[in-house]
Amino acid sequence: MSIQDTIEPASVFTRARTVRHGVILTMGALAMTMVAVTDSLAQAYPTRPITLVVPYPAAGSTNTVGRMVAAIMQTRLKQSVIVENRAGAGGYIGAEYVAKSTPDGYTLLLGAGPIMHTGLFTKGQAMVLSRDLAPIASVAQVPLMALAATSIPIKNVKDFVAYVKANPKRLNAGIVPNSTSYLDTITFMKLTGIDMVEIPYNSAADNVTAMARGDVHLHVTAPISAKAMIDAGKIVPLAVGSKERFPLMPDVPTFKESGYDMVSSAWYAVLGPLKLPSEVVNRIQKEISEAMDSQESQDTLKKLFFAPFRATPAQIQALINEEAKQYAAAAKAVGLEPQ
Repeated sequence: MSIQDTIEPASVFTRARTVRHGVILTMGALAMTMVAVTDSLAQAYPTRPITLVVPYPAAGSTNTVGRMVAAIMQTRLKQSVIVENRAGAGGYIGAEYVAKSTPDGYTLLLGAGPIMHTGLFTKGQAMVLSRDLAPIASVAQVPLMALAATSIPIKNVKDFVAYVKANPKRLNAGIVPNSTSYLDTITFMKLTGIDMVEIPYNSAADNVTAMARGDVHLHVTAPISAKAMIDAGKIVPLAVGSKERFPLMPDVPTFKESGYDMVSSAWYAVLGPLKLPSEVVNRIQKEISEAMDSQESQDTLKKLFFAPFRATPAQIQALINEEAKQYAAAAKAVGLEPQ
């Protein structure tokens, strides 16, 4: 055997090992480059003004929350944030506009829970908002509350259910047609097995006024709509739809504490089109979440009668999915068809 014969295999092995090391080093460098690019994207965003769409008119609590969030984003992201009110179709018009926008983080939505389910009431919508919007950052929430009139002798959910069952079809449930609060009312009646006459009104305020007169005996709405009447002793708060007691009304039990597994709340969050870059989602979520923990933000929410809402994008989506099932079941129970 020649010297060449003994050296060549080792040389081949050495070259192969060198190639493998080169591949490993190249892959490592590529991974580091990708991380650096991701970091730079997160740090660079935003490089131009952001539009935050509020899908309601320039008045009311949703608009107030939207402008608070816009101010937070503008301060923390160091870029202009323009609030654009695109109202119509129960919030669908503005939400659809955002869902169809370029997924780059420059067109966002200040969404509220009911907007996600407008397809239950209106047919022909091109998008399923509960599926076609991406949750980004939670902002605030307020549980819906079952309210009863003081014109009937009840103090709690147990009393109310017993009284209504003893007087079937003799008491009135006030509703706002084509609203998730209506579906919450239906869910409550189905869970408790009570039978009431449904009386339609144009708004929660109209329902509350009718309840104070004794014309309506049950209504489900956000507590702020009836706070003055509750404080005056003209309306009885039965239960709240949050998983835990509402901190601004801690004496009112939850539905679950009252014996019924029902969760219902009006929540607010920032959402965007699908396929948003994860680094953009993470940046927005971080800045909004940190800002919402400030005393100033807490005080603003309290004035609006809202509670903090802390949830990851995945948790917000899970909540949306849970609500979609609950509302679809309620709509089916009453034969509700989109119009």
